[in-house]
Amino acid sequence: MKNNRRIMQRKATGKIREVSEGKVTVEVPLPLASVLMGMPQVIRELAQDMGILLMTAVMESECALGLDKDGRKHIMGLREGATENKEVCIGLLEDMARRGLSVSKDYLFVLDGSKALRSAVTRMFGSTVAVQRCQQHKRRNVREYLPPEHQEAIDARIRAAYGMLDYEQAKHSLELTVKYLERLNPSAAASLREGLEETLTVHRLGITGLLRKTLCTTNPIESCFSMTRAITGRVKWWRNGEMVHRWAVAALLRAEMKFRRIKGYREIPKLMGALGQKSVDRKEVAA
Repeated sequence: MKNNRRIMQRKATGKIREVSEGKVTVEVPLPLASVLMGMPQVIRELAQDMGILLMTAVMESECALGLDKDGRKHIMGLREGATENKEVCIGLLEDMARRGLSVSKDYLFVLDGSKALRSAVTRMFGSTVAVQRCQQHKRRNVREYLPPEHQEAIDARIRAAYGMLDYEQAKHSLELTVKYLERLNPSAAASLREGLEETLTVHRLGITGLLRKTLCTTNPIESCFSMTRAITGRVKWWRNGEMVHRWAVAALLRAEMKFRRIKGYREIPKLMGALGQKSVDRKEVAA
């Protein structure tokens, strides 16, 4: 009874609104209702100053988030489909390019480890694009191959390597762990070896401190999904895929309203300079 009274009060003050989808009526916060009802295009035009792109698979979809030069996060795209489908990933990138994302600019891609995403990024942006593989995903994948009595010790070795400041030292430490795992569990060794250098891209670019901690994982994009699930969880019956897509995007945009600047954002100019120098070095080698 108290809940009903609270809902009636919020309706009276205009804090919530009923949104209809066919036979379904859902009560949602006013800001989200405005997004849902006034959004002819479910994804906005892209900003032009993105330099860092984070992409991950979630809710049977691929999602992309961009960081601008001031460290602010922006939802850039969402594509429904199988999470390990290369064509779905390419479709997401092509849609972003069609809406303004330059394919000739230097970016740092932070990926969750999906082979389909990695392949799509290579196809769209070339084989020399800077890619940072999520270190948390890598550690989790290696743990899954190990018996419980070895998980903590191996994870501590990998975590210590990722915590090193020097790229060569971190790489050497991980390679020693791979050799150790080859005797203990060849499958775990193969998992750690796969894409090993790409888990150290932020080390190689000379990024340190809070910005390295922020960009070494896909946490900046995954943090917005809890709000998305809370909002979409209010719908009890989905009419079709279009409704699912529209509500998912609206929920992500609602989450975007509460985004804060990432930790370490003051170091982003240094990162952009490193990416630019990498591009210059590549052109000199080609010449």
